[in-house]
Amino acid sequence: LSDFNLPLFDPAVRQMVEASPDIFANYYYYPTALTRDRLIFSIELFDATHRIPRAIMRYLLNAYDGRLSLLFEAARAWRDRSGATPEGAAPAPSAPEFLAAFAAATFGRDHHLHSLLRYAAAVHRVRAAAKAAVASSAPLRRDADLRLSRGTAVLDDIHDCAALMAKIGGADRLLEDAEAGTLTSLLVRADAETDEIATYRIDRSTASLLRRFAEPKPYATFRAEAAGSGGAETWTWSDLRALCADGVLEAA
Repeated sequence: LSDFNLPLFDPAVRQMVEASPDIFANYYYYPTALTRDRLIFSIELFDATHRIPRAIMRYLLNAYDGRLSLLFEAARAWRDRSGATPEGAAPAPSAPEFLAAFAAATFGRDHHLHSLLRYAAAVHRVRAAAKAAVASSAPLRRDADLRLSRGTAVLDDIHDCAALMAKIGGADRLLEDAEAGTLTSLLVRADAETDEIATYRIDRSTASLLRRFAEPKPYATFRAEAAGSGGAETWTWSDLRALCADGVLEAA
């Protein structure tokens, strides 16, 4: 008998349940066509698909004859075969990052499917973070530690996913590399009030400057680091205040 039901209060109730499994079916385990591990994997991965824009999921299925079952089987086989990415253990199948890692291993890190799934995972992540964040009403100080806002992500070596989304709608085949475009950097920002996502194509120098705020730091430290790197002209305090006003940076 299963443990995941109301307790059997006395021997008479247990006898009744054991005598009538057709009536009390929820109290029993039954053999299944798939193993328990494969069932759990499929359920978790199906849950992840709800966190990915429908247009991207439909487009991804073009690589699997339009069949979700073939995608799931390929993803499960990859998980069982490798179980890891270059960065370490693979994400849980219920996380959107799992499909991004699978696409990188299957199609290549520079393939536009990997870009689309990375973008989808980032959108889900920043949208959830923006909703959970509590905005501060304190005035912004020049010596305050600043960081990338929780509703913002900087993505490097990625295709222009906003442009790709316009191309893949209704597509019945995967785009050729030339159609997908070149790699760039993107700034993805979620608006907690409207739940909208803004996606900006940015140059590598801008992305590099923004990444300096992955860890909190005051303006003076940022200026010193940027000057010491010998890179492009860095931002002024007015620039950082504008980025804070736009929700790209925030006080830590």
